[in-house]
Amino acid sequence: AGRAPQGGAGGMARALLAAVVGLACLSAGSALWAGRPFRASRRRRDDAASQPAPQQQPQQPQQQPQQQEQAGNGISGDQGPFVPDEEARRVRLEDAKRGLLATFVSPEHDAIVVCPETLQPLRREARLIGWPAEVALVNHKFALRYPVARAGYVDLRVPGGGGGGGGGDGPASTPNRAYGTRLFTSPLVSFAYERGWREQFERNGFPGPDAESAEVLALVEGAGKAGGVTLDLSCGSGVVGRRLAASGRLGRVVLADYSDAMLREARRRFLEAGLEPPLMVRCDAARLPIASGSLGAVHAGAALHCWPRVRASLREVHRVLEPRGVFYATTFLRGALSAVAPDTGAQLASASPEEAAEARRQAPRGSAGPVGVPARGFTLFRGVEELRDLMVEAGFDEVEVRREGRACAVVRCVKGAGRLA
Repeated sequence: AGRAPQGGAGGMARALLAAVVGLACLSAGSALWAGRPFRASRRRRDDAASQPAPQQQPQQPQQQPQQQEQAGNGISGDQGPFVPDEEARRVRLEDAKRGLLATFVSPEHDAIVVCPETLQPLRREARLIGWPAEVALVNHKFALRYPVARAGYVDLRVPGGGGGGGGGDGPASTPNRAYGTRLFTSPLVSFAYERGWREQFERNGFPGPDAESAEVLALVEGAGKAGGVTLDLSCGSGVVGRRLAASGRLGRVVLADYSDAMLREARRRFLEAGLEPPLMVRCDAARLPIASGSLGAVHAGAALHCWPRVRASLREVHRVLEPRGVFYATTFLRGALSAVAPDTGAQLASASPEEAAEARRQAPRGSAGPVGVPARGFTLFRGVEELRDLMVEAGFDEVEVRREGRACAVVRCVKGAGRLA
């Protein structure tokens, strides 16, 4: 026969005793760990008291002004060379602090930013429980959520929009595909944009960034819109938008681009120049997430030839402008001398058979021939008349288009006083 089970009272007593012993050990260990910093601090004080007092070092002669200036610039001096990485870390830390503060202080988002699908207002929300933490702009009515990227911009692209390359609009000039948009999403292009890429445009007659920003400022101030909001659309690395913001002559500057890499580079360059980064939006030019009639001016420098849907994008620019708002743009015309926009028979002959066949197939009926073969995806406008017709078609009342140099067009438009959209 098996042994009868012992009573439960003894087992409960042993379990209770084990629990008490365990708690005592845990408390003792916690006390020892908590007292550890104090004991270490006391040992440091005792060691310092037992050591002889250090001899006072003779005071170093004051540097001459020229030496101090050199030391501050990291050229020479007793302080050692300046380390750029330390300054970069400091700038990133300050930027992170501003972003964290904005997360808690700004529950409501900017009034000019709306849902790109419904054009309804968005609410800023922070999800602090769970991982990863996220800040987003939310349209609760239609369950739409647009994240605020860690790089500091708001991603307001239409889900599945494909960069605005969809149908329903058609090209305004020579065949336009999404290739031009995808090219500028490359980090290599954003890195090179202000390191020689943008300067090449001047060979075709484009004004330099300083001259272009000066002309934009004169147009905006002349229209009485300097106190409003100016949008730098397809801003790239912020080469012009940065100058507009630094001028101090505009009420507010907002940057927008489809390229994540360009927006990151623009933010980095704003911080590098000691400027507070403005609101930056990642969006499609053909579906602008901007409230109707909320902008005083729109600038699109060296951009129209990259837009996959030119007509739809121009209609959007017209919609977001206030009455008497102004639009300034520069773009390429046919005949541009550029590695991405050739227009000669020799360059056509050097293209692959597939590229040449596709260009001939897509060439507009009645045109002189294919345009921009190796750079398919860009729109090279045929002339100032075509651009003027496009602006009028988009709804602008006052339109001025002029040709500069070999193949640059400068566009200046004013929205009619009675038009709200």
